[in-house]
Amino acid sequence: MSGSLPSSLVDDDLIPFDEFVAKLKTSPRTGRRIIASGKIGVVRIGAAVRIPAAELARFLSSNYTPPREERETAPQSIADILDNVVPRKRGERK
Repeated sequence: MSGSLPSSLVDDDLIPFDEFVAKLKTSPRTGRRIIASGKIGVVRIGAAVRIPAAELARFLSSNYTPPREERETAPQSIADILDNVVPRKRGERK
């Protein structure tokens, strides 16, 4: 499938596939899966695949999960944590 390249990407740096997987610190297989899934736009030049820098930035920002906020309370005991996962039956001792 081919489409027209957005004008914002025309002057963008094109990152070779090897650099793309190195930046993600992932295997080439995972890089190919990301591309095949359509989660990131690529430029194909013959058999070579290039990733526009803006597409890499967009992909990373869309997959970014911010750190959790600091907990305001002290850590719970293991029993309290398990109660949240598997509530106790009535009459069971704590």
